[in-house]
Amino acid sequence: MYFYSMIMKMKDKKGFYGILLFSLLALLAACTSNTSDKTNTTEPDTVFVDTTELKKEDVTEVVKAPVQKHLILSDQDKRYLTLVDAIKIGSDYNAIKEKYPDLRGIRPEEKKDELAVQGYTESVNKQMLFEKEAVLEFNFKDDSLYNFFYTINAKDNESADIIYKGVKKYYSGIWGEPTIEKVEEENHYSQDYIWRKKNDNITTPYINYDVNSNTIVWGVRVDKAL
Repeated sequence: MYFYSMIMKMKDKKGFYGILLFSLLALLAACTSNTSDKTNTTEPDTVFVDTTELKKEDVTEVVKAPVQKHLILSDQDKRYLTLVDAIKIGSDYNAIKEKYPDLRGIRPEEKKDELAVQGYTESVNKQMLFEKEAVLEFNFKDDSLYNFFYTINAKDNESADIIYKGVKKYYSGIWGEPTIEKVEEENHYSQDYIWRKKNDNITTPYINYDVNSNTIVWGVRVDKAL
């Protein structure tokens, strides 16, 4: 009724357009008010958390597995390592079998029949050592042991270095500090430790580390004729 009265009072065309503009402004104001109310009641879609206030116990830390730096010996490892000191050069096959029940049968040394004719035979055994496969080889001359040794091929230089230093340390605790020798030929590089046992000028415990192939060999050999 209010707008109708205003239209009736204003006879000219200019007054009519003024009223129409006023009406549109009033309608726009009403729409804006409704939209504002709805906006104020809407919950935000994203929640931001200030991580600077998190306590240490609320954060899960990732702990990396420790890197092995030293050779860890199991009871089985120690038992097989002691064979180097327990088995004597000059022992026959049966005597070794008593100390090492897993000893396999003998065959011609290096699988050569001509060596067997000369009395040279061997027993080659596979043995788990340091959680790796090792080869334990016994060499005989007329059924008399003259050499035996372990061989391990490590996967890389780092693991080979750990085994080498660990084995050397173990036997140094039995025979004392060894004599250290190093040999370098072209691209080949090897390290040798040799122990001299008291009251024994015939046999020599030794260990060799071939750096190029990551191969560690250790055992006992004869330096002089029995």
